Amino acid sequence: MYSGKIIQEQNIFELESERRNPVLADLFHRMRYMDRRGSGLKKIVNETKKLYGYADKFVPVFYSTTSSFKVVLRNVNYNENQTGSRDSNGGINGGLKRGINGGLNETQQNIIGLISDNPLTTTQAIADSLNFTRRKVDYHISQLKRAGLVEREGAKKNGRWIVK
Repeated sequence: MYSGKIIQEQNIFELESERRNPVLADLFHRMRYMDRRGSGLKKIVNETKKLYGYADKFVPVFYSTTSSFKVVLRNVNYNENQTGSRDSNGGINGGLKRGINGGLNETQQNIIGLISDNPLTTTQAIADSLNFTRRKVDYHISQLKRAGLVEREGAKKNGRWIVK
């Protein structure tokens, strides 16, 4: 910290921004290389809270000394209860993210419900129904497929879903 204060002793929502070089800060702001004064730490916290899977235990942690500054961002996708081995890309093989009491999580239950109601539905239609991105739906469907709970029969456009 420029002032020599220790960040972990400060409330970041009340912390005033201090610039080492106000001329450069103004120039970078005008060129849209940086946001307004003092918004960075608050933005990190607020954007993290918007992430899917966020819980209070994932709040970013800020540390500083007189010569360094460190931000710890926890992985909101990490689940200690996942089973299975890691694949070469760091993903889980053979495991489903489980909800309360080891059952399917709410998103997975909603997807299975939509597929049961309309086996001809598309992943884009599921995403629109749940107000999710298609990528997020694809991820959950791949988890459901891997667990053997759903299967796709036929082509992408003309196929149908089968709930097992």
